[in-house]
Amino acid sequence: MNREIKYRAKRTDGHPAFWAIGYYVKTPITSEFNADGQSFDCGVGRDCIVQDGCAHEVDPQTLGEYTGFKDVLGTEVYEGDILEWHELFHGNMRMVVYWSEREKCFIPPNGCRMSEPRIIGNIYENPDLIEPQYES
Repeated sequence: MNREIKYRAKRTDGHPAFWAIGYYVKTPITSEFNADGQSFDCGVGRDCIVQDGCAHEVDPQTLGEYTGFKDVLGTEVYEGDILEWHELFHGNMRMVVYWSEREKCFIPPNGCRMSEPRIIGNIYENPDLIEPQYES
């Protein structure tokens, strides 16, 4: 399957759009100059998403890759999205989309038998939509 490689992450500048979608880049460490002309390191690189020719600094903890799939409404599905669908014998089901290193694919995979899955939120803005995991 060929898919467009792009990412989504929450912007850090407080812009009302909140999310940036595009290409992910990490800027290199840069040097700044003080009033005396002396160079100093301004810190680590910045995590950015390039969208429509503009680089937006983003929170790397919210970074998710596009899966190449769309939900029943045609909305692109990204890592961290919460999908809901209905199963005949189990009722409404929910699952977080994530990358599986072991399977080398996004879970749930394209072959998963979901009846009309739709995005109901994501783990960053709607963590309450996911049932708590109990430790034994």
